Amino acid sequence: MLWHFVSVPRTTSFYSGRRSLKELIIGLDGVTFQPVGELLLESGTTFEQRRECKATYRECLRYVSLAVLLSDRIGIPKEMPLVGGDQPGQSLANLLGQSFVLPVGGYCPHNWDELLMKVPAFEERVANWLKLLDDALSIGRRFWEDLVIREVRADYLGKHELHTSRQVEPSGLKLKAPHYVGHLSIQKAIPNSFVIQLRKRIKAKFGRLNVPDGNIDEFISRMAVTHVVNYWRMNLDIEAAYEGGFLRLPHMTRSAIQFVELRRSEPSDQKNVQDQKRDQVIRAVLPYPLRHLLRGLKRREDLIQRLMELRDLGPFPKLRDKVKKAFGELQQGKHNSATKLCKEIETLSNSAEDSAAEPASVIFGIRWEGGGGLTADVQVPIDLLKKWTSPHRYCLRELTSVSEGSEQRDLNRVFEELV
Repeated sequence: MLWHFVSVPRTTSFYSGRRSLKELIIGLDGVTFQPVGELLLESGTTFEQRRECKATYRECLRYVSLAVLLSDRIGIPKEMPLVGGDQPGQSLANLLGQSFVLPVGGYCPHNWDELLMKVPAFEERVANWLKLLDDALSIGRRFWEDLVIREVRADYLGKHELHTSRQVEPSGLKLKAPHYVGHLSIQKAIPNSFVIQLRKRIKAKFGRLNVPDGNIDEFISRMAVTHVVNYWRMNLDIEAAYEGGFLRLPHMTRSAIQFVELRRSEPSDQKNVQDQKRDQVIRAVLPYPLRHLLRGLKRREDLIQRLMELRDLGPFPKLRDKVKKAFGELQQGKHNSATKLCKEIETLSNSAEDSAAEPASVIFGIRWEGGGGLTADVQVPIDLLKKWTSPHRYCLRELTSVSEGSEQRDLNRVFEELV
């Protein structure tokens, strides 16, 4: 399931006295944007490296597509780290055009201590998120594991002799990632089980990695702190430099943290209500945005042009307008009006889905459980499903609409590594 979780930087001025926003900018994390550049430009990573993290590449492509279709502009980090010596994120931004891409701040808070003194709430925000990592891992495991595998593949762990010879004190560990944040007191907020589970994944994936457990744990800990710090730092950059309609569509791992945070918050919490309403607006929009992009597409390098063309075709201009109006109403606390707009967005989204759909009668994915523990996934027409008289022989797995199935078939055709 794709989480369309959004967040709003706290001091962003959403509403300027009008019913709809002048401009809606959707911010994307660098860790979301870069993989799409790698995938479309075949840059920075190999075919096999993308294949082993295919779930992440698929979701990142959905996120970026959704942001481009629904925003007036997208916001991305001003600086992003190299990937395999390349700059896939920056190259993708260049293709989208300077007028459409808004660079935001930097990608790394080098002035950590200074930042904490200037913004005392910053440390609290970071620590609160770090405490939730265990539960966030449990609901977004595949994306967390992909993240840590990508970090190791990027050689952020490094090959310094201290890594392979002996375990060293955390403060003395020198990693190859210059942008990693090490802050021992704040790292204590990270649950041990989160670190242990990801360490097991690293050791299983990289069997020849001769690094002591303690050093791997410190690597994971710094990676997690950096991942959370970068999120909140981008928020501060937005708050300091931009006033307008700015939404963020966080990476799947950060969406998992937000989901845990929202689940634990009090039902009467006004922020909880606002978050649920914002999430409702985004969930109403295009659950399968890639179908529009991929239908009939033969080459991955043509996807950007198709994406920019689609922005001005069919229901997409109206969708953007209604999404802006919905978030403008939410900012004023007009939840009923926003809910009404949400229904209009759903109607437009359904018409967009219908226009991209291929004729098919398959609507359910069924798992057949045979003798000897054998299982097989099959797809069946709805008419046949209604006629079955022995439902106890079958168990419905997660309902998979024909929309999702046709989207995956198109993905498989254009991007072989996502099969």
